[in-house]
Amino acid sequence: MTHLLLAFFLAANTANFNSVPAAIPTQIEPHVSSAAVESLVQHVEELSPKQQLELYLGASTLRDERAARHDVFSVERIQDDPALQRTFAAINTRWLIEKGAKVPTARRLVEEKVMVARNLFFQGLEPSAINVASEIRRIRSMRGQLAATPLIEGRTVVFAASDDKLRDGRPIFGRPATRRFLSSRAERFVFLQDDGPELTRWLRETPDLTFAFEGHGNGKAIKLGGPFKAEHLAEILAQRPADFPAPIIILDTCFAHDFARRVAQALERKHSHAAMPILIVPDEIGQKQLKQVFAASFLRLDVSSGVSAAGALTLDSLITSPTRRITVYAPDTRNVLAQIS
Repeated sequence: MTHLLLAFFLAANTANFNSVPAAIPTQIEPHVSSAAVESLVQHVEELSPKQQLELYLGASTLRDERAARHDVFSVERIQDDPALQRTFAAINTRWLIEKGAKVPTARRLVEEKVMVARNLFFQGLEPSAINVASEIRRIRSMRGQLAATPLIEGRTVVFAASDDKLRDGRPIFGRPATRRFLSSRAERFVFLQDDGPELTRWLRETPDLTFAFEGHGNGKAIKLGGPFKAEHLAEILAQRPADFPAPIIILDTCFAHDFARRVAQALERKHSHAAMPILIVPDEIGQKQLKQVFAASFLRLDVSSGVSAAGALTLDSLITSPTRRITVYAPDTRNVLAQIS
């Protein structure tokens, strides 16, 4: 995770990430359903915020500051993420547990805590038991509302890729197998390797748009011919007609979370009238070096793993795929971005 769009939303926070804010008074305490859940909650609460994030990432790299500077996370220096500085450590893990809930894994519990922390931060809400419970319900409601959203079928897919090649001339990105997977399902399919007028036209004038990118990225820009900045993509998306549905953007690139959230930040600050896109990026969990984990196969393998038994690829089938390594950001009914997976 690259210090999330969040790191762009506000100026860097000077709070010490390793210090846990005082508990926020609350009037409710969600029911802890069993001794097993209580034991799990206690285990997570005994970990420091930094240790919880190590559990979430599936890596201990954060313990080694020198090593961390040389590793490639999709969020650069995650401990500097202002949403996690300001909100994560203030959330009591017990607030995440609902009556009758199944016993989750410790990592899944911390994952939900991260999602709730970010979404409260996006909305400018304080971390409290009431707000946490409300946010969990909101995430589930959004998933239900967006469940049947097709990602490729019946849509125009604009697939863009960096133009790097192997020594023998074969493409590193935009491989034929990936193109076949996308084009066989799309209503219309376009493949591009530059950010010229044709790309702008497709992004601006296509109602049912899925824009997929595979290639290099640094959180601020993706390599598409030259540097294609997140702010430029936001400006193009803001020119789409008001009656167009939210576009879907799938990013297979290093620092994809940063780039995605930077697009959303630019839309929020400069083009608040424009519809927020649905953003799908490689999961933050378990990454040490993104290029080693995904090896340019995210679109073809990880996204395709979400194809349902009926053969369709929907947001729900993607999120519920047992092999998913997917994070999804989507707008709610107020056009406010939320992480829902």
